Amino acid sequence: GTLAGGVAHDFNNILAIILGNLELAIDDFPRDHQGQINLEEAMTAGLRAKDLIRQLLSFSRPTDQSRQSLVIKPIVEESLKLMRSTLPANIEIQSKLDDRVHPIRSDVTQIHQVIINLCTNAAHAMAENGGQIQIGLLEKDLDKNDLEKLGKLVPGRYVILEVSDTGHGIAPEHLSRIFDPYYSTKEVDKGTGMGLSLVYGIVKSLGGEIFVESQPKVGTTFRLYFPVVDTEPVEEKEEIEEIPKGRGRIMLVDDEPALTKLGAQMLTRLGYETRTFNDPVEALQWFEVHADAIDLVITDMTMPHLSGAQVTERIKQQRADLPVVLCTGFNEYIDESGANHIGVDAFVMKPLILKDLAQTIHKMIVEA
Repeated sequence: GTLAGGVAHDFNNILAIILGNLELAIDDFPRDHQGQINLEEAMTAGLRAKDLIRQLLSFSRPTDQSRQSLVIKPIVEESLKLMRSTLPANIEIQSKLDDRVHPIRSDVTQIHQVIINLCTNAAHAMAENGGQIQIGLLEKDLDKNDLEKLGKLVPGRYVILEVSDTGHGIAPEHLSRIFDPYYSTKEVDKGTGMGLSLVYGIVKSLGGEIFVESQPKVGTTFRLYFPVVDTEPVEEKEEIEEIPKGRGRIMLVDDEPALTKLGAQMLTRLGYETRTFNDPVEALQWFEVHADAIDLVITDMTMPHLSGAQVTERIKQQRADLPVVLCTGFNEYIDESGANHIGVDAFVMKPLILKDLAQTIHKMIVEA
């Protein structure tokens, strides 16, 4: 957990630089320009990576907080669009997705992970000669007769996701172990063996089951069963919100120079004057002399010498009225109540998204 948290922190910083610069570049193009469209595609992929980091951090601590009622057909289609752009030309993806499937309880990131891992596994099985991946999505009402072959499932309606390939197949002696963590029949440098284990964990956590059929030299089919839920699905709406701008003087503290440089550019575009520091000790020394020259402080949580919590405490001792925004990727260690406890007025999660940052600052300065 500690190692995963540290890796996620570093990855969040890298992703923050990528996403932040993408946002700035997108804003430089006129709407509907092909350059803007291309960058927005990259931005969408980056946001999925952001969700994936959150999912990986919480994988060992299952939670229902981010799960909702979802119709998964459009999510499957988006995942397949990504896979088509990344797989070799000799591997073809065909899909037959029923428009009438009802919602299941999940989240977008989990469905993406399932599709991408199963398609990647299929592609590895056809790496030498190419072939076809077939994706099916349908819904079926299962009765007692059906369930005799389907393990622990109970009677009811299920969304069924099928992923088939025309690869080399899986030998019978390996079938019982393919969902074990780190178990793989691939060469050492061709994969970690975690993909199918991750898929298995997600499916089971959603109350479903996964079955596999395979014939050597013919191919393999994975069949996933997800119980249908009765609640209305949450539609993913693309809302174009105006990003709020304002005026004010902001002190930005982060030990990563690329992030303070990026943050200053973002804040300038939003209309704010910015003073940046990469050393929290230096920031506090400056603040002791210029406390009245600042309207808001944004500080990273994890820095050498002083943490964001310690920076906040020192700032509040001198100016209790000054709003402080804590910026962190460690969302498993702090929430809104925890932020309030250490004197933070608001917090934002890395990687920063311009809209989220703008709205948070607007509430602290303009609406206060």
